Amino acid sequence: MRFDPRGKANRALIVGVSEYDHTKADTPDGVPGQLPGVRYNRTTLTEALHRGGVFREGEIVECASPTQDGFVAAVRRAAQDARGLLLLYFAGHGIVTSYGDELFLQMRNARVARGKQEAFPGAVQMTAVLAELAAGNAERIVVILDCCYAGNAAGVWHRFEPRDRQKILLLMSVQSNRLIHRGDGRRATPFTRHLVRLLQESGDGGGEGDGGDGDAGGGGELWLSELYPALKERMRKARVPTASDEPQDPQAVWEPGEDVLLRAVGPGPVPRTGWRGLLRTAVAFLHDTMDRLRRRLRLLLVLVLALAALAAGGYAVAVLIVDDAPCAPPLELRVLTDPDLEPALSAAADAYLVSDADTDGDGCRRTGITVFNAGAADAVAGLRDRTDAWQQPRDDDDPQRDVGPQPDVWIPASPADVTRVTAGQEPRVFAHLQPMGAPLAYSPVVLAVPTGGGTTATTTGAPGAETGATGARARATGAKVTGAQVTGAGSGAGGAGVAGTGRPSAGTEGTRRAPARAAGAATGAGSGSARAAGAAGAIRAGSANVRRTPAAWVGATSTDEAVTAGAGGQGSLARLVAAFEARGGRPQVLRPDPEFTDTGLLATMGLYAQGADARSAERSVGQAGPPSPTAGELLCALPYDPAQDARSAVLAPEFLLKSGVGCASEMVRARRVAEYPDDVPALQPTFVRVRWEDGDQDAQARDAAVKRFHEWLSGDGGRRVLGAYGFRSADAPHRLLGPGPAAPGVRTDPAMPHETAEATAMNAALERYRSVGGPGRVLFLLDSSGSMARTWEGPSGGPGLLKQSLGGLGDQDEYGVWAVAGTSGRTHTDLLPFGTHRRADAVRALDPGGSARVRDAEADPHAALLDALAFLHGRGTDDQRPQLIVYLTDDEDNTRLTGRALDDVLQRARTAGVPVAMVSLATGGCDGGRPDARISAASSGRCLDPGDDLGAALHDEVARTGTGEE
Repeated sequence: MRFDPRGKANRALIVGVSEYDHTKADTPDGVPGQLPGVRYNRTTLTEALHRGGVFREGEIVECASPTQDGFVAAVRRAAQDARGLLLLYFAGHGIVTSYGDELFLQMRNARVARGKQEAFPGAVQMTAVLAELAAGNAERIVVILDCCYAGNAAGVWHRFEPRDRQKILLLMSVQSNRLIHRGDGRRATPFTRHLVRLLQESGDGGGEGDGGDGDAGGGGELWLSELYPALKERMRKARVPTASDEPQDPQAVWEPGEDVLLRAVGPGPVPRTGWRGLLRTAVAFLHDTMDRLRRRLRLLLVLVLALAALAAGGYAVAVLIVDDAPCAPPLELRVLTDPDLEPALSAAADAYLVSDADTDGDGCRRTGITVFNAGAADAVAGLRDRTDAWQQPRDDDDPQRDVGPQPDVWIPASPADVTRVTAGQEPRVFAHLQPMGAPLAYSPVVLAVPTGGGTTATTTGAPGAETGATGARARATGAKVTGAQVTGAGSGAGGAGVAGTGRPSAGTEGTRRAPARAAGAATGAGSGSARAAGAAGAIRAGSANVRRTPAAWVGATSTDEAVTAGAGGQGSLARLVAAFEARGGRPQVLRPDPEFTDTGLLATMGLYAQGADARSAERSVGQAGPPSPTAGELLCALPYDPAQDARSAVLAPEFLLKSGVGCASEMVRARRVAEYPDDVPALQPTFVRVRWEDGDQDAQARDAAVKRFHEWLSGDGGRRVLGAYGFRSADAPHRLLGPGPAAPGVRTDPAMPHETAEATAMNAALERYRSVGGPGRVLFLLDSSGSMARTWEGPSGGPGLLKQSLGGLGDQDEYGVWAVAGTSGRTHTDLLPFGTHRRADAVRALDPGGSARVRDAEADPHAALLDALAFLHGRGTDDQRPQLIVYLTDDEDNTRLTGRALDDVLQRARTAGVPVAMVSLATGGCDGGRPDARISAASSGRCLDPGDDLGAALHDEVARTGTGEE
């Protein structure tokens, strides 16, 4: 299939390893040497792709001399982001096993450990690279290798499944089992030099001395099937030898019929627009034409000066021939930033590189910029505690592996991050931070709420607010809410219960999932009824203990054309979450990883505000599987499940509601509106110069380059790019930087957060988040009274439902099962002792007919619940491990949960700090005012009944507490 990637979300990852930490000149296990020419490979190929019309601004990423981990992370990110074409280019050292059956790409920290067991530390196996690419989201993948043994990658490709081979097209610089020369270091290596010329040439083909013949199609569309034979012909004419003096012959492999467009003209996105872009294109064309003419004249000069050259020792001619690089390699700046900010800052860096500010009088780049990201917590810890190891990595402490190369510039998402570093630095540090000016921009963290879920279009918050209050009053009295009463609930106006039931809505989706908590922290989906970030914002009505939504929210005005109806809710994050959860329709609130982005950490500060319990707060946010690293990836993943997308509110930077995310742009997404929590600090990207001790060899030039980039980024050029991405001005009142109306769902002029980020508060929130981690504790109470006989057998029976939930628990989680039966003496017996278990053993304990059997007795839920709350409360006093009680019952004995007995349980549930999931097998068991609903609400737990998908919903509830096995 001929694949035209124009208009799609494409990515090009240009990896050039020119500098190595270990060479044979220094150590026996080093690589053969440095590769200075690879710097030209990277910059010239990037420029050619920019001009080619396939990749838009921001879609080409340069990766200069990465470590092994840095390369793997960059490949993974590109594979996730690309939805159309993904082009991966690698230039550097390559090595193969003795049998030649595997190619390894050697990164900056590569070494060679020869022996009986061959090992290549710091290198990446080609099989792993292709597997990562094939598992990504791109429709087609072009891999270009310019390294020794590049042709051996073809054998690796052939071992993949046909469906994977169909996606991947390989272009290799040399035959298998061949070494190639590194070049003279003053220009690109031969293969890449001819590759770039074919991508850039405009049709006259060049002269014989250049190996050009115009056979690639002269400036029009260029397909891989056309480029490959033209490249082989160019290399043949150039007579480039391998290390064994054979002609270097490029190789390629792809499935029959496959082809990819690599250079485009005519329809499709143009990478640079406006008079500046046209001028640059014209200048580049003229420069290429003059360069070819200069080379042809040089051949004539060689003939004319031959005799004189012989007399002079050939020096002048040698200079003429070798001097083929019009521009010296620009000084490279490394910019470290927060993962949520990287797309915008990469686009800004790309714009800067083609601006007048980065161009000298000869039209050459003055600076190259590599923007890379690392987890926010890792970046802070690295600059605070690990600068010594960053300069001199050790096997047990290597920030270059864990974070990335030593940055010249750090752009964290909050100025408080700088204080987090400097206030905690050890006396002896090797990196010194110098903030340069005020923050670059501003973006509040918002609760992006889907506009569906029964809401109606309004221009103010008032109409929905009245209905929301009605729903709250109905739940407080146990009355039914009719469908007519819930049709007007606005997204920020407070919510009604599920129409026709009168009970608070259930929280999480009905799909099975088993989250794996990142960094030992519990995750979880929104729990629904009467819970948002602990007790904050709760208004009790009688003894029902339901959360009444606010009577009104600040909403959009009719003159605010940019705001989608219902947008603009404000208040504390707890109140906004409570209002959203009360809307019904299984809502869930999602947040990115607080350790990976400042967005997640700042949102966590809001969740933990007003003394909220961290465990309860963590149960109010989460998602299927591990937490998404970034808000962008979170928003990217949701559309793959449209139902989940339509009922998920996301804590994200406001700018993402305009710029979106760089993936699957053709997918239909749920429309979202921004609600503005006033207790969540905003993002304020801050430009920080990082000075390294003993790094002053080019200090003046580097300082000048950093200053130029900062002046541009903080000036009109940077503001234009950041404004296009949806950022606001750093100066109060924080107007939008971009021209025209605000993006749909975004208020033009909302009230901004009262809170500002402080270093101590951020550190405290991160510490509390981490303390919630660890294996979970779950105590199951299984009603085993005689009435359960009719709901005992099968997957939907009591034991069967508990078996299904065990998939949310891992080997390190502690759990047990009590059989609840009897009204005097001991009201429960151990069906499965409390502790850690193999899943198979737990399943056997729940087999009906064995130990799990119905007793000829009634149950006393009052006594069993009090015992269970006391049991887990005593185990949770010394740690923050997540805990949960699950009580599964048919409600036949709820007559013992009335009056004072119910009050005793409610009071204990409110103070024990252990959520209780009440699972009722009786229809309507979770209706408002029923004991099950009130107990779950009092404990900040969840109530489930046959109106839910009980098997999946209970599994999800347990999985948010356990570490997960599936």
